[in-house]
Amino acid sequence: MFSTRRITTMGGDVFRDEYSLAFDGSDTYINIGNPAALQLGVADITFSFWAKQSSGDAGYLISKRDTGGGGFSVYVESDGQHGFYNGTSSIAGANFGNPWSYGVWNHLVMVYDHSGGSVTKYLNGKLDAQNTSLGTASNTDDDQAWRINGRFTAGDAMSGNSDITQNLNISEVVIYNKSLSSSEVATIYNGREPYNHKEGICSSNLKAWWRMGDGDSDTYPLINDQTNQTFGADIVEAHTTDLGSFDTDTTASWSVQNEDSWSYNAGTGDATYVADGTGGGNAIYKGGLLTIAQAYKLTFKMKSSNVTTAPKIYYGIVDSYISPSDGKTLSTSYQTFTHYFVAAHVSLYIANGVGMDSGKDFTVDDIVVVPANGNAGIMTNMAVADIVGDTP
Repeated sequence: MFSTRRITTMGGDVFRDEYSLAFDGSDTYINIGNPAALQLGVADITFSFWAKQSSGDAGYLISKRDTGGGGFSVYVESDGQHGFYNGTSSIAGANFGNPWSYGVWNHLVMVYDHSGGSVTKYLNGKLDAQNTSLGTASNTDDDQAWRINGRFTAGDAMSGNSDITQNLNISEVVIYNKSLSSSEVATIYNGREPYNHKEGICSSNLKAWWRMGDGDSDTYPLINDQTNQTFGADIVEAHTTDLGSFDTDTTASWSVQNEDSWSYNAGTGDATYVADGTGGGNAIYKGGLLTIAQAYKLTFKMKSSNVTTAPKIYYGIVDSYISPSDGKTLSTSYQTFTHYFVAAHVSLYIANGVGMDSGKDFTVDDIVVVPANGNAGIMTNMAVADIVGDTP
């Protein structure tokens, strides 16, 4: 393949494709949630991917469905054949074109004409197959979340971990709300060179573009949608003034598990939690703060006089607390923690991460939660090492 993938744009800037994401085939995926911009209704739709498999491994490249159906999915079968599901019907296997080659990068495009009920498959820039009898789905705006690699097993709850994932590399995932023509597919294939979809021939129909490590603002575990890489205003302070900054005493606006101590420190403008050891949780939380299936960036300052592990947070994913994605641990001095997530619960819980041992404490300040304005994806069950320098 090409040792480097970079071209010069009209403005003279170098446009690069230098990274992809490596999925291990067990439970690694990108959680995108269910943003309004990707609730496409009865629109035509085109999916475009670069992908590389070393051997046969069946799974979903992208999906907006769970085990009960609904939504869209593009998938690969164990023999390298491809399939498409429109929420009602599917087409796959030997009746739908050729398999892709293993051990090399392939460009796959699926074009769904909703009104005509047809799906057209392009492989490496060329027409490979078309099915005109797939039929039309009534609507795809269900509550299921989008994800890259696999599907959820419990829909809008985004729980149940992963289902039918695969071992492969993926780069440059694109969604258009348009049935691209064969000439337009050839254009975005671009002779295997990097293609700037934001400045391309169909940019007005571009709904999402995940560059899988090369994108503006891509930073583990965030894979930003290049149609909008910005974040909104802090919903914590918007929800209740000083709720996260503790410039005044807002401890009463946070709920506390059990009868643990939760008090305001007027001299330092922060708040301290101390567990009483009775069990049943060790967190502060705020209900009604989050929107399910929305992506967020969370930052907060925390320290502890007697805990040195990482803090824990909870927002509904697989019904368990997790550590912030930045890998930091607590100390007696303030650390700033950062975590990106897609909410699966309306409440946000923040804990010290060591259970309910009596006397264990944390002091917290400057809790900030900002929503992603675009269709941001979150690397799930993955590490920064999964952003690799292997590209088409």
